Amino acid sequence: ALAPSGWGSDASQDGSADARTLRVVGPLGKGFSADSRTRRALLAGSGAGLGPLIYLARTLVERGVEVTFVGRPEPEGRSMPGTLLPPEVEYVLPPGALGYEDGAALATVDELLPWADQLFLALPQALLPPLLDTLRRRLLRLRKGFAQALVLPGLLPCGVGACDLCTLPTRDGYRRLCRDGLVFELLSLV
Repeated sequence: ALAPSGWGSDASQDGSADARTLRVVGPLGKGFSADSRTRRALLAGSGAGLGPLIYLARTLVERGVEVTFVGRPEPEGRSMPGTLLPPEVEYVLPPGALGYEDGAALATVDELLPWADQLFLALPQALLPPLLDTLRRRLLRLRKGFAQALVLPGLLPCGVGACDLCTLPTRDGYRRLCRDGLVFELLSLV
């Protein structure tokens, strides 16, 4: 079952014949890339980005990587059930997790940073700049590939890079979410 969050999930729950068939095009673009040397991975996310992070957590656990997942409650106070993650994953809800507190989520990630070999994010875009500032402050040398962020677009009209409506400014110029993302190096985001 899909959580009701938009026209797609609403249509899937209306009971019509069309709602029983889900046509999907993908995967498009680039996903998360875990370094083969990673032994401890820190994942943080909420909302629509949870699916890819849950899959990534399962994949990393299968590879023998220690995984800690920092959840972030939604504005309604809901949070992801820990049962969606493999039992080997440490699931952390920040203090004040019953409310919607971005500062608490960022503080929890900040506290766990020294432990992690790699950081994988699926957070609202507004949280990425303060998190990048935290990374620069906490880590003496921020290496390429350490922090990756899933950037969720409002829409991907064509999905193949033809319309340029999903462009994102990066340090290397504009990139298309559908072809060059949805996952980007956190360092490359402006």
